[in-house]
Amino acid sequence: MNKLIGTLIISILILGTITNWVFSLQESSRLNDTEAEIAALKDNVPILENGISTLEGNLSAVEGDVSAVKGDVSTLEGSLTTVEGDVSAVKGDVSTLEGNLSAVEGDVSAVKGDVSTLEGNLSAVEGDVSTLESELLEIDSHSLQEVVTIIEPSVVRIETNIGSGSGVIITNTGWVLTNYHVLAGANLNSIDITLANGMTYNGVTPYTGHDFLDLALLKIDSTRIDFPEAVLGLSADVAAGDGAIAVGYPLWPELSGQATFTKGIVSAIQSTDIYDGKTNKYIQTNAAINPGNSGGPLVNLDGEVIGITTWAIRVYGNEIWVGLNFAIPIDDAKSFIEEVTR
Repeated sequence: MNKLIGTLIISILILGTITNWVFSLQESSRLNDTEAEIAALKDNVPILENGISTLEGNLSAVEGDVSAVKGDVSTLEGSLTTVEGDVSAVKGDVSTLEGNLSAVEGDVSAVKGDVSTLEGNLSAVEGDVSTLESELLEIDSHSLQEVVTIIEPSVVRIETNIGSGSGVIITNTGWVLTNYHVLAGANLNSIDITLANGMTYNGVTPYTGHDFLDLALLKIDSTRIDFPEAVLGLSADVAAGDGAIAVGYPLWPELSGQATFTKGIVSAIQSTDIYDGKTNKYIQTNAAINPGNSGGPLVNLDGEVIGITTWAIRVYGNEIWVGLNFAIPIDDAKSFIEEVTR
């Protein structure tokens, strides 16, 4: 029994030894394999280290790029903040502009309303002006016709052997006032005076002339005491801008009928020696004085004689002048008239 137990123990020991040996062989094989793997790993370690070094370099570069990107992001964030501030300011400006635009639109609307009102008022004023112009034209036309009616009967045509001119009857006994140059050098027996009604008187008393003033007086040879005489006004009261009408018989063969009337204004009261070398005072007018009108009256809008037409400037040098017509003030003729006709 003890022998069997001993044999069993020895068998167990042997089996354990064999088992340990097998395990040892296995472990040794595994160890060898592990060592081989370790050796292989050791061979790969430099490669891994190089890879790791490369990765670390790449990682450092990436970190640099990330840092740069962060800087750019920070800059962009700052720019974005600035832009947001600018946008906010622009929004404020836009809001202000919108408010101003709204105010301007309100003002424009008000102005349009005012313009519309003004247009309405202007239309009404134009209507009133048109009405007034029509009324003034009617009044003016009526006034001119009255002047013609008043003065025309006393204006005469004077014809001589050397030419013709005009004159105005200043007394009911037939004294006629005209220009000296109309009669100067004429044959006294050739002087004919024709009235507005067509009556012609031949043979008049010798005329009395005033060369300095270019005035002359002659009396119709008649016993009539009802000649249509003109009313003499006051040339001292004449001023620039006053209405004036020149009356006379134009020296034109085809215009041998009635007297003509040209309306204008008194342009100025002038003193000049351009006509005869002697300084005389003249009433300047833009009422046309044509050849043949010399000696005719210049009258105001009441039909009163304020001057005797005498000359006009039509050509000066190489230029043609318009509106420079002159008359002798009637006040300058009154003493001469009184001296001759009394």
